[in-house]
Amino acid sequence: MTRTAKFWRALLLVGALALAGPGEAKPAGHGDKLPSGPKAFVGTWRMGHDGEGATTCVIRFDASGVIGGFRLEPSKHCRGAVDRYDDLYAWRLNPAGELVLADPTRQGVYRLHRIAEGIWATEGADDERYLLQRTAARAHR
Repeated sequence: MTRTAKFWRALLLVGALALAGPGEAKPAGHGDKLPSGPKAFVGTWRMGHDGEGATTCVIRFDASGVIGGFRLEPSKHCRGAVDRYDDLYAWRLNPAGELVLADPTRQGVYRLHRIAEGIWATEGADDERYLLQRTAARAHR
């Protein structure tokens, strides 16, 4: 390998590490660390309005990269349970530690903050807020 090729290879490695950023982000108000990497979120989650008896649906989080983050697969039952169901396409963690559910243009549809292990919520009044919770099968692993 030539000296120039080694230089460019080293420069690309440094650039990739710089873009990767810190390993784990912490949401405001929580001292514990978030799970590391996209595979920590892979699996099925249940989403719906906060409240007893609210309609919910299953959303699958995948680690496959897509525009705007990682692949998100809402079930067809989300149509009646989650507003803007048709816009849900990708998920990602932002630098503030929020879980962002995004549309195909990378715009955030929902921003959720962690309220407990495996439970995330949007902001808003109880009847407006959405809860996202890992399904029991994944929670016991």
